[in-house]
Amino acid sequence: MEPQDPPRRSSLRTLAVGLAAIAVPVLLVLAVVGINRLIQNLRAQTLLEEGARRHAARDYAGAIAAYTEAIALRDDDKKAFGARAFARRALGDREGAIADFGEALRIDPRDVLLHLERGALRDARRDVEGAIADYDEAIKLDPRSATAWHLRGIAKERKHDTDGALADLDEAIRLAPSHASNYTSRGTVHSARHEYDLAIKDFDMALRLKPNSVDALARRGLAKERAGDGAAALVDTDNAVKLGPKDPLALTLRGLVEESHGSVDAAITDYTTALECDPHHVAAFEYRAFARLRLGDVERAIADYDAALREPGSHSSARRSRGIAKAMSGDKTGALLDLAAAHDLDAKDAYVALWLSGLGGTRDLLEGLAGGKDWISNVVRFYAGKATWDELVAEASRGKTEKEKSERLCEAHAFAGLQAERDGDVPRAKTSYEACVATGVTNYWEYVWATNRLRELK
Repeated sequence: MEPQDPPRRSSLRTLAVGLAAIAVPVLLVLAVVGINRLIQNLRAQTLLEEGARRHAARDYAGAIAAYTEAIALRDDDKKAFGARAFARRALGDREGAIADFGEALRIDPRDVLLHLERGALRDARRDVEGAIADYDEAIKLDPRSATAWHLRGIAKERKHDTDGALADLDEAIRLAPSHASNYTSRGTVHSARHEYDLAIKDFDMALRLKPNSVDALARRGLAKERAGDGAAALVDTDNAVKLGPKDPLALTLRGLVEESHGSVDAAITDYTTALECDPHHVAAFEYRAFARLRLGDVERAIADYDAALREPGSHSSARRSRGIAKAMSGDKTGALLDLAAAHDLDAKDAYVALWLSGLGGTRDLLEGLAGGKDWISNVVRFYAGKATWDELVAEASRGKTEKEKSERLCEAHAFAGLQAERDGDVPRAKTSYEACVATGVTNYWEYVWATNRLRELK
């Protein structure tokens, strides 16, 4: 073999020198980039710590500013978005908090806590479907999360799925039998189903587990009132307010009990105090509006409904109630518009369909609601011509207590009067309204409507 040509070794040396000349600047650039990245990360961490300190000091605006600067340096940091979401929530910026939880979930879609937090905010702004979607995902990721089952049960009750709500809350109790809030929420669902004995048992259990629960005590008081034990109801709600003198729910529920006892002025005082404690408490606006209607103050009642409807979210009950109040004021067009909007928000609300039909709207909405098993479905069947008046009265008499029978008759007579007015039969309408007022169920919408119409029809 012939010897290698010596110039070839020289070429290799030249190539090595060339590569080194290229590599050194590249390595320097990479080093600078790495150092800059390290500096950014350290600065972002410092800002996160500053945000946490400001949050702890309740300087939420300062915390948000620090978190925002940290996110600008490190936009893939789940913790930064989550922390800013909590600060925005503390400032009352629900939309901003929901957006930030969404960004955090974009980075880590399997974080159960983030789904629960965003779901709770969506529920608070009346986005029930969005809330349930978050809770569904949380349960899929962690089927043993009692909190997820609990929160989804509450959300389902809001959309009138009481069967689904009870199933979820039963599971929450199975997973966490020592959590008082699970029993309080299930008791609330039983109350919504008029199962007051079961509701009171759940509230009793909640209070055994947590004797100073303002929520359970106030709700038990309302359940006792609905069950006909008015004296015990006042004791419970009074004690709830003593335990939580600035608790808007306790004040609101005591107001409802006071109204049931005819103390409308005292109830208005409690609702007003509740709103001083929480200016965004939609239920307090709605109940104060109704109490003002009972006193004949239609203008201020509508103003309260207006205030309730300015709060974020879809408020079908406030929209329905304002529609009836507008009808009482003589604004039939406004009434029908509000009731139609309420139906768009909750197409399963039989009361909305009945009021719409009675005030001159379409009766087609009744068709899909006549097959229910609850009491009000009987009135729907009567309106739709699928049940006679005698059949409706017979069904009303099947109430479990005398109080419930009177409440059913109050509704039946009022809606019969509304239907008679629509048909132009004023004498029959007056007779029906008089029968409604004779039931003495003063805290029902139908009673207030009947008294108002009797004054107008004289």
